[in-house]
Amino acid sequence: MHDVEDPLRLEALLDELAARGWLSDSRFAEQFVHARRTRFGSAALRRALLDRGVADDIITRALEPLKEGELDAARSIWSRKFRAPPATPAERARQVRFLQSRGFAIDLALRVVRGGAD
Repeated sequence: MHDVEDPLRLEALLDELAARGWLSDSRFAEQFVHARRTRFGSAALRRALLDRGVADDIITRALEPLKEGELDAARSIWSRKFRAPPATPAERARQVRFLQSRGFAIDLALRVVRGGAD
């Protein structure tokens, strides 16, 4: 068993795990995106991965599959939360802010809330 109390030994253990393929930022990023893609947009997922120390190029590759489905994802999240179009400008603004807080671009959020076509 490895002694992980010593920082040098811990570093060696992490290097060994990475060399064996048991510790992978790419795999982590892919799993992270897969688990959260039904609740968050690309921008929120990017921020969360950056906060966890994942390299930008790895994040870009992990988010690539989401590009085409971003509009559908935003519509799905919006419809689960609101179920009806906004009746007032204030309600429209609230719904757009909600989608933005979930990591969707403002133009996409406006399109979803306004019910814009593809």
